[in-house]
Amino acid sequence: MMRASSHFHSLRLQTFVKELVAEHAYLLVLSSSVIVAYCTLSLRDYASDSVSGRGPLYVHGWPFAYLTRLLPKETWGSRWQLISGVTEFHLISLLGNLIFGICAAVVLAALWRLHCQERPFWQFSSRELLMVATFIAITAGGYGLLRHRYKSEEALLSSIQKDGWEVYFASGHIPWYLQPLRDLYLIDGENWNYLELAWPAEPAFRDSADINFLLAEYEESKYRLSYVMSVVVDDSTLNDDGLCRLCHLVPACESLDILDCSNITAKGVVYLANKMRHLRNLNLQNIEMTPELRKAVSELPSLEQLNLGSLP
Repeated sequence: MMRASSHFHSLRLQTFVKELVAEHAYLLVLSSSVIVAYCTLSLRDYASDSVSGRGPLYVHGWPFAYLTRLLPKETWGSRWQLISGVTEFHLISLLGNLIFGICAAVVLAALWRLHCQERPFWQFSSRELLMVATFIAITAGGYGLLRHRYKSEEALLSSIQKDGWEVYFASGHIPWYLQPLRDLYLIDGENWNYLELAWPAEPAFRDSADINFLLAEYEESKYRLSYVMSVVVDDSTLNDDGLCRLCHLVPACESLDILDCSNITAKGVVYLANKMRHLRNLNLQNIEMTPELRKAVSELPSLEQLNLGSLP
């Protein structure tokens, strides 16, 4: 009985696929061409470095980045010359984009086929309208939550600037799941910038403010700076508690430089290793070397560059 039912459903699926290809081949070709083209050509744009004179860095692909290009500064406009300035190419990611694009086109064509089976294409059932409304509501709600988080972080960022932190804005790509909305001009891609923090902005702030007290105040605000990618601290008064609170403040940090760890012990570094799992670069100067500390930093899963300077 189960074998017969399975065979029946298999025949129905085969019939559906044949009708889909026969009646909507044009839709399959058109939609797959558009989606695949978007998945392969979609651009994540990084601003050029005006200090070093480096040109723009372009990363192509959606949802998987497969091509990275670094161009000379004078060739800012040649963003679509995919063979120029190639620094990284990932074939698996490109194939993933192609497969994703084709599958998305097939799903869209199949949904259109199901819609046209029951009524003329310009008429929609209440169920279909409900599904569309639900999708729009979920998308709008998710975007609203992200915007609220961004505004909260913006307020916190303004506060820490007044306290004496230096903030650098570095353009970065928008999260992949929001990239289509940006490309359709439904949201502003400028709202997603990567940040770099440095303490203190001026030596006078180090003498007039306690960094550990400031970090404790930021923790009470319950907000985090989730787009901070790099932090530099040049203050010997930073202790284990302050380091722990810094880990909470910048959970996505990928580069951390503490130029004087005189008041930081292995306990603080162990906490850092457990919380900052995205760290790629870690620089700790004037710190006491212990087996516990070395073991902690060795367990950071994403670490690429490590610099430990021991106490004299």
